[in-house]
Amino acid sequence: KEHVDASVAEALHAAAGEALTPSRLADLPASDIVKAVLASKRPAEAARSALLEAAAKEVVVRLSDFGLPQLLLVTQVLAQGVDATHDALPKVLDYWREKMRTGKKGSGPADVGKLSAEQLAKLALWVAPVVREASAMAGQVKHRFVQAVGERLLSESREVPEAFRAQLRAECRPEGALGCFVKREELFKALLWKPKQRQGQARSRSRSREGAPAATTVGTGSAAKKKKRKLSKLRNGRG
Repeated sequence: KEHVDASVAEALHAAAGEALTPSRLADLPASDIVKAVLASKRPAEAARSALLEAAAKEVVVRLSDFGLPQLLLVTQVLAQGVDATHDALPKVLDYWREKMRTGKKGSGPADVGKLSAEQLAKLALWVAPVVREASAMAGQVKHRFVQAVGERLLSESREVPEAFRAQLRAECRPEGALGCFVKREELFKALLWKPKQRQGQARSRSRSREGAPAATTVGTGSAAKKKKRKLSKLRNGRG
């Protein structure tokens, strides 16, 4: 891909966009829709790509068909590829909100109950630029999504990888993507919590330090007893 001339790549994308009409996309399985979305991800042209435009429209219609990994990929590409005011974005985010509100294990292919804390953090950060755009979506959609993802992050805060904590705390500021979350201050404090592994290592080192003096004391006491026994034998011999 990176070795293809820019003009050739642009022509291919244009041709693909014309060939993959909505009716043809409708006949493709969900996995091929994802491939079409990924293929249209281009730094300079993604927002203007006819292929991405066609795929975005089909994604909205087929949201319930995507498995969790596919839905995450599609959300990332759309959030980073189309304009923040694109009609597909609020529909995708509202779908996530609904799944986070009702999602339970075994409820369907896009089971949010199975989202790991890392995936949840990535989702929040991927869509953060879109959410921060005041004109990107209707206020109610933005508010509902932020409350849903905020609640999930709060409940999973101790499992969020250290690499994402600082970024998420930044989004908890009033001007951040999570700025309208009603428990943003509580979430900010929760994300300051240190992982259990580090605390365990600290306790282990503390126990090691505490154990050292005890060993020395035992050794000193043993030597004193030996000296007493030797003195006792000498006295008995003299007697």
